[in-house]
Amino acid sequence: MAIAEAYEGDPAAGHTMAFANINKSLPFCTSVENNIIEEWQLAGGSMDELTVLDNAANTALAIQNADIIFDKNPEVFLEFQIDAQVNARIGRKAKELGIFVIAIDVPVPGFPIMGLDNYGTAVLIGMWAADQIEVVYGGWENVDRVFFLWNLVSSDTEVMRIHGS
Repeated sequence: MAIAEAYEGDPAAGHTMAFANINKSLPFCTSVENNIIEEWQLAGGSMDELTVLDNAANTALAIQNADIIFDKNPEVFLEFQIDAQVNARIGRKAKELGIFVIAIDVPVPGFPIMGLDNYGTAVLIGMWAADQIEVVYGGWENVDRVFFLWNLVSSDTEVMRIHGS
């Protein structure tokens, strides 16, 4: 996590927020959740005013969790789940209820998204890896094979990000 200056005052005090995690069983997702909780508390937010649920990579559960969150009526709902169509449904209901959503990785139509620049990251890492061929192996002539690793993606949005769209 990036370290920044301390918050001035307690900007989260008296506010409400909810976070629905994509799948807490994954270390990255657990880290995201822990950092959200930590920043919420550092900003003066009360744990009584923060709802945290696990979507467990299950779209039906994501809909149930969204309904639980909507019943609590938070000011902000951080939605981190796998299915763009489900996010569209959640976004429609959030607009009706006046709840502001921030989508994580998969868009919620009509709301901002925070996600990775998969393409930019891949280019940056690829350039670094290519430079390491010279540093570690003394040049390409000393390399027999280069493996291209591919990870299955879960949504059209991620495919577009991977291809630089």
